[in-house]
Amino acid sequence: MAIEVAMSETSDGFRVDNYVLVRLLKPLHEGNREYRKTELQMSARVNYDTFLRYLVVMQKDKLVHVRQMEDGTELISITELGANAYNDLSRWNHGG
Repeated sequence: MAIEVAMSETSDGFRVDNYVLVRLLKPLHEGNREYRKTELQMSARVNYDTFLRYLVVMQKDKLVHVRQMEDGTELISITELGANAYNDLSRWNHGG
């Protein structure tokens, strides 16, 4: 199921790349903590506009949860579904 989600295309024609999705989910999965948007974007080495598009997809597919702090800071964490997707996709990306 996770691979089908990752290979989907949004209504505006944005095609999700599995490799980029793994790069975004990896620090969340391995770090076991919340990340600020810019911190996660820089960790995955994608430009900010691309990151925001992936964030929308990951939220829609319930792979991540975004929590807003009182000061407006948004913190991103991986969900159980996101962790399972990361495991499936990382195996798929490595031919396993």
